[in-house]
Amino acid sequence: MVGGVRNLIVGKHTGLKALKGIIKDMGNSLEHEELCALMEKVKNCTEIKRGISRPHLEQMIDDIRSCKRDDE
Repeated sequence: MVGGVRNLIVGKHTGLKALKGIIKDMGNSLEHEELCALMEKVKNCTEIKRGISRPHLEQMIDDIRSCKRDDE
């Protein structure tokens, strides 16, 4: 389909490199430590069986960033 939008599914089998690419496509960038924390959240998420939606993934990224700010 020309001009179509790709919807990549993020789930428990998503690798670190793929997750980094998905985040980059969303217009975000994370440090390695944040990326690893996000990967753990993805793997532990209760929605794993059906994948994680983009809004949910963005919320997870915001949560990780706010936790990092709290630690500083």
